[in-house]
Amino acid sequence: MNIREYLENHKLLTDGAMGTYFDSIEKENYICSEEANITNPALVREIHRSYVKNGAQLLRSNTFLANEGTFLSLTQAKAEAFENITLKQLIIAGYQLAKETAQEVYQEEYPIFAAADIGPILEERDSEEADILQQYYEICDSFLEAGADIFVLETFPDTQYVLKMAEYIRVLLTEEEVDKRIQEIGEQISKDYAGKQVHLVCVLKGGSFFMCELAKRITVPVSLDFMSVSSYGSDTKSSGVVKIVKDLDESLKDKDVIVVEDIVDSGRTLSYLLEMLRDRGPASLRLCTLLDKPERRVIDVHVDYTGFNIPDEFVVGYGLDYDQRYRNLPYIGVVEFD
Repeated sequence: MNIREYLENHKLLTDGAMGTYFDSIEKENYICSEEANITNPALVREIHRSYVKNGAQLLRSNTFLANEGTFLSLTQAKAEAFENITLKQLIIAGYQLAKETAQEVYQEEYPIFAAADIGPILEERDSEEADILQQYYEICDSFLEAGADIFVLETFPDTQYVLKMAEYIRVLLTEEEVDKRIQEIGEQISKDYAGKQVHLVCVLKGGSFFMCELAKRITVPVSLDFMSVSSYGSDTKSSGVVKIVKDLDESLKDKDVIVVEDIVDSGRTLSYLLEMLRDRGPASLRLCTLLDKPERRVIDVHVDYTGFNIPDEFVVGYGLDYDQRYRNLPYIGVVEFD
């Protein structure tokens, strides 16, 4: 059971202040409780279990002060213990301790959940908003890498950071990775169509970014055309029949055509579209996509050129949008949580 399902019919008691409880036990020997994620994990587990014993069902990771400032103090004061430890490792260790404890004591009738706890970052007088936000994003990335799916944002000084993090986009494929792969696809197409002219057909809107970059990397003659389509039916039960919103300006007769897509998932709409274009008499017809989600495939569609196979996550950037936003991101990102 996930936490949203549980909260539909139940109230949830969270744990208390980890740092305060920790200080009452071991304050003299530690700069902060987060230090123990590395040096004394047994004590952190003991505190988590104590909260569960007293009725807590949400265990927050011991990471309230796990940020660059605190970590710098740790590395300076206890250089030997933290010589080979990174801030990411400190954060992941804290989350894993909470998660492991929750799993140990989990019962279906009284579930225990683990949450990624993020506290405020101290802003200096000359602090830039972008720098502070980047620190929060890096903390989020560490938790996401550890598998966190519940986040608690505590005592933030300004709601602007909370709101911006609510639509945080995790980088899935960097700009450099995307550019490198498009270059490789362009080289392969140039080789496959040596001595010919290739006619690229872009499916709007998402495919436009990819096609423009791809066309620049193809060395044989290139011509371009665009079309826009929409599916009949719901997203989950599409008939696969498409409505032409904008048709091609040129005939495909006897041309070597490559349909350029931003992403292929179920294959319903694309399968119908390819059959329709094939009936227009091209000399050849191939499919090129920047992203492919094989897990989502309902109808088999052969993809001739694939940029990346990706997991079934909601991606944005490089032409892909979320409510018409984020198309202009130069990388492929994942909308992580709301």
